[in-house]
Parts: sequence; structure tokens; C-alpha cells
Amino acid sequence: MSEAGNHESVRAPTGGPSGEGREEEIYFAYSATLRIFGDIPDLDEITKRLGVTPSDTHRKGDRGWGPNLPPYEHDMWSYNAPVKKTEP
Repeated sequence: MSEAGNHESVRAPTGGPSGEGREEEIYFAYSATLRIFGDIPDLDEITKRLGVTPSDTHRKGDRGWGPNLPPYEHDMWSYNAPVKKTEP
């Protein structure tokens, strides 16, 4: 595992079917996300019960990513959990 986070790097040959040429690093990242969708009366209640601060929340009707996109259809609470790879 590299020192720069939760990424494992391996070297893969590039440059053609024979594997000749320079080698290039390939990175693998691991993640886990809990997302809760629906009609959520109190987003703070989810935070209190789970004991973690959400990574993102939005309300039905909000326009999050840009003014040209349709509004969200549901309330949402999400948490991006840190994942550490401990096995080879």
C-alpha cells in the first residue's frame, strides 16, 4: 500500500501485446458509502442516531449540481466511510 492514502499500486506493462515498453502504475481505491433516500422529515435525527456527520445531504426540490439539472426527487443523507485495506 502506498503512503499517500488508501491506494495500492501495482506495475503493469504498456507498449503492446508483448509487454515491451515502459511500465505504468495502476491505482486501486476502496470506498464505502451509506445513502439514505426518501421523504426524511429530520436529517439531523439520522446524524444523531448514527453518530457520524454526513458527507452530503440534500432536500427534495434542491438543485445541487447545477441550474440546468432537474431538481432532486428525494431527500438524501449520505456518509462516505473511510476504508483501509489491511490484507495483501
